[in-house]
Amino acid sequence: MAPSDKRGRLIEEIIAISSLSLAVFIGCCLISYNPSDPSLNTADSSGIQEINNWGGIVGSYIADALFQLIGLSAFIVPVTLIWISLKLFLPSGIKMKYFILLSYFCFFISLSAMFSLVWVEPKIRIASFSYELSGGGVVGSQLAELSLKFLNRLGSYTLFSLVGVVSLIIVTNLSLLKLAQRCGMFLSWFIKGIVYLSSLLLKGTGKVKKLYRVVLSVVRAAESLYTRWKMEGIVTERGSPLASRSLFPVRKVKKGVSKRTFSQKQESKEGKGDTETSTEYQIPPLSLLDTPSQRVSKADKEVLKENSKVLESKLADFGVQGKVVEVNPGPVIVFVF
Repeated sequence: MAPSDKRGRLIEEIIAISSLSLAVFIGCCLISYNPSDPSLNTADSSGIQEINNWGGIVGSYIADALFQLIGLSAFIVPVTLIWISLKLFLPSGIKMKYFILLSYFCFFISLSAMFSLVWVEPKIRIASFSYELSGGGVVGSQLAELSLKFLNRLGSYTLFSLVGVVSLIIVTNLSLLKLAQRCGMFLSWFIKGIVYLSSLLLKGTGKVKKLYRVVLSVVRAAESLYTRWKMEGIVTERGSPLASRSLFPVRKVKKGVSKRTFSQKQESKEGKGDTETSTEYQIPPLSLLDTPSQRVSKADKEVLKENSKVLESKLADFGVQGKVVEVNPGPVIVFVF
């Protein structure tokens, strides 16, 4: 590298660092702007005044001048300085041409005019900061009034939007077609990511459900085992019940019982045979199928007469005069016509 090229590179780095520092300073001054701070538009008779701007009295004057001139477009100034510093840090450097500077100037004034058209109220509140000024400053408000006189509001929006977009394309060398393609690519990646995450979530949900079923079956088996264990009386006050007794009943064979001989077994079998013959089922006799003898029971006439008198008295109680002429013992079917 030649000495002149090396010196030029050092100068570019110095300019880049200076631009970055100036961008930070101007950005802090704009953020901490307060209308009560001393500036070209304020006058205070007292000699001592508290300054709220982070850049001091210099910062308050710089912020007020930028806001009064171009309005909210002043926030583009630190962004531009950061962009210049990054360009100077790169090996390719930066090549400033006249039409690029002109395009940048057109972008500034179109943005200021758009701010004046959008924010009509003089007081603008951004986050916790309140700016009592015009949205586009002096430049933006004058251009907005001039365009409204000839183009009305719709034409003004169209004109300044077109100038701002064309200027931005020239300054940044950005193609709208490539930008749309990249936006579509990012959108497709975003959708694919969402679909992939949703599929993973569904798979994870299925695995969690299977795990839940397994755990639930194990818990239920443990509960049934514990219930059986408790019902069998295994729970004891001392020690572990599982160690002391088994969960399943064990048949114990009593010791000391003598084995029976063959003759004893035969005798027991004969005794069982006797009991079986003694308790053998007996067939009922055939006389149960004979026709039974009919028993005719004659009704007492005196009882029938007494019942007739009771019936006559009951009918008389209800105002019905009647007399029983004849009484026949039932069953009797009476037809009334």
